[in-house]
Amino acid sequence: MVTLTVYPKSTLVDEKISIEVVGLQPNSLITLRASATECGKTYDSCAHFQDDGSGYVHTNINSSLGGTYSGVQSMGLFTSMQPAPKEKRGTRLLKKDVTTPLITVLRVYNGFHTIKDFYKSSLKVLATTSVDRWYMNEDVERIPVERGNIRGILFKPKGLLKMSPCKNFLC
Repeated sequence: MVTLTVYPKSTLVDEKISIEVVGLQPNSLITLRASATECGKTYDSCAHFQDDGSGYVHTNINSSLGGTYSGVQSMGLFTSMQPAPKEKRGTRLLKKDVTTPLITVLRVYNGFHTIKDFYKSSLKVLATTSVDRWYMNEDVERIPVERGNIRGILFKPKGLLKMSPCKNFLC
């Protein structure tokens, strides 16, 4: 049985994630796919791997042989995401609500496939899992700022930053 493991399952977007596939037949050719949906738009990436002869693939160790990136890049599946074929070309993945995670679904397929293949035919998924990638730490407070002509968002550590006795400065 093929198992897809992601560690950690919930993390900040700029922290490394470990992805490994175990239980493959020796010398298997696989495609590892990542997909995420934000604001109703889907983004995909994929990487082609050949296991190390023992039925094991690890994105931090094994080199991607093709797909949306190649080489050893532990975060390649996340940094090479592009709009799904059904989306408008040039659409960028932008997180609108940073207080919720970007949920990325990872899937393993037998053989090498392109992103278009996933939408043309139903391919058998060998294993699947998901990872929550957060843009804001749980210890951070998000405060909308509207004062005069100034509009923005203040991100501050919860409970650590207090207003100073001087009205216009933060301690």
